[in-house]
Amino acid sequence: MIKGKTNTTLIIIVLTIILGVSIYMQHGGQTTLSTVIELNKDVTPIFGSPLQDIDIKFSATAYQDYIPETDYRKQYNIVESNQDEIASAGAQVELTLTITVTNESGQTVFQKTFSYTKGSDKTFTIYGNASDIQLYSSVTITTEHHIKITLPIDVATQYLPDGTPIPTIIERTTQNTAQITITPDRQQLEELTET
Repeated sequence: MIKGKTNTTLIIIVLTIILGVSIYMQHGGQTTLSTVIELNKDVTPIFGSPLQDIDIKFSATAYQDYIPETDYRKQYNIVESNQDEIASAGAQVELTLTITVTNESGQTVFQKTFSYTKGSDKTFTIYGNASDIQLYSSVTITTEHHIKITLPIDVATQYLPDGTPIPTIIERTTQNTAQITITPDRQQLEELTET
């Protein structure tokens, strides 16, 4: 009698697990093979007295991976650093960034413009269709970046070491590009070069 109850209990447990996995897969547990493009934007203020200039660098990597269907449908994700050294210097920031990704045949597979009022570092993760951006093919990533930093009024009375007044507005427009090969796993980031 105990042996029969054990078998029945085991069957119920197995069926419960199968049902749970099935429900998970139907409601958000599905994954999609995607080409994942990670783009990092690093903003480094060059401090003098108090802020003289900024250095902006972009780096990227691209690989294929299975990602949750919900992420794939969003097309991109942004993670922003909590640290904003530019704002901590009392400056106001206006930033516009356009990211364009084209595949080997020249087809634009992603393009979007972002606007921010923070100078913090950001990581953009773009999810592309694996059939449009195939494994071992290459993508061209182009960034068009405009940043305007307005320094506090009291900075206007300060001077650089060579005697020239510190500018009250620092404005920079750059375009950067890189050609990245799609790999089967995440690789080290490659720096985009200014064009």
